[in-house]
Amino acid sequence: MKNVYYLVLVVLLCTSCRKSGVVSGNYPVVVVDLRTKDVQKDSSAFTSFSTVKLEVTDESLLADIAKVVCHNDRVYVLSMLEPTLFIFDKSGKYQSKLAKGQGPGEVTFVSDMAVYHDTLYVLDGYRSIKSYDLDGTYIKEKAQFDYPYFSMSLTPSGIYLLDPNINRKSNHNLHFITSNGEEKTFLPKNKWFKDVSIATYNSMRDGYIVWPLSNIVYKVEKGSDDLIPACLIDFKGKWIDGQEYKSAVTNEEMWGGSLDKYARWLKDFIPLKDGGFFFSFKYDQDYFVKYINGSVSIYANLLAGLPKMKQAAVGSVNNSLIYTYTREELREYKKEFPNQDKEILRNLYTSVEEEDLNPILFFVPVN
Repeated sequence: MKNVYYLVLVVLLCTSCRKSGVVSGNYPVVVVDLRTKDVQKDSSAFTSFSTVKLEVTDESLLADIAKVVCHNDRVYVLSMLEPTLFIFDKSGKYQSKLAKGQGPGEVTFVSDMAVYHDTLYVLDGYRSIKSYDLDGTYIKEKAQFDYPYFSMSLTPSGIYLLDPNINRKSNHNLHFITSNGEEKTFLPKNKWFKDVSIATYNSMRDGYIVWPLSNIVYKVEKGSDDLIPACLIDFKGKWIDGQEYKSAVTNEEMWGGSLDKYARWLKDFIPLKDGGFFFSFKYDQDYFVKYINGSVSIYANLLAGLPKMKQAAVGSVNNSLIYTYTREELREYKKEFPNQDKEILRNLYTSVEEEDLNPILFFVPVN
């Protein structure tokens, strides 16, 4: 009976549209009504994509890809298997990786990375930002912190650092360290989520900041570097932060089970050319939303002809979001749905029969 309920819910959510309003402050309220009956034919958010297959060598065995940055002719991949940073060329041919160890330029645990002003930066050991040239040659340590952070975003004015509830001495999840060493704090911690590990890698994109456990999307205010609301995602009482709990939420609950009846974990937010937005969130599964010209369309699938996407986008480039599928995911899906009509899908599913093990990067144009 439970499976029937979920099947009906997926059909109801696939492509529903509802007008959204605007409240004081001139930022949009995007209404995502999970109870809507206004249902159209099942479809996917996107149908086109391109792929990059990352070369497998003895030095480049990847798993759990957390972040991808494309810059010039290189693709920088953060894999949490070791974890460290791998460098490929734009065709996916392996170039090098950052060495693990305690020596100069070596890393112990890379949790985030970025390319800024033609320099590669990594957040290592939660407390140190190290800089490298674009080939991965060590330059120097840029900054060191007394408290742990999980991810970072570099701006002309300073560095935004995200605390995934590691630092028990801080009451905020977002810290901004200015170039002259001053600190600002944002996103007060919610007591219900104090035991949830917020491992998020792409919270800032194009000046917007998305916090997985907040239904308000923020943007950086020019001149002050403060956060101001950019839009509110109104889940009509289904957002997790609006619920009352008898005790703090656990990691296990956040990812499934009893919390599947609440919308949560906002992600993949990216502005669209026409002034709209694209984003996704978790409910009983992952859903994908387009907000265009005041209307909201909700999809249960990201890409037509491919498995359901269960992970957040690992990066973005040239108006495309970057997602990953493992070859095993694709092989299993091919067995279940062997007849794929589109040529790009036929070629893709033929190639996954190869013995290569690395995940495949999918570049999905959203504009």
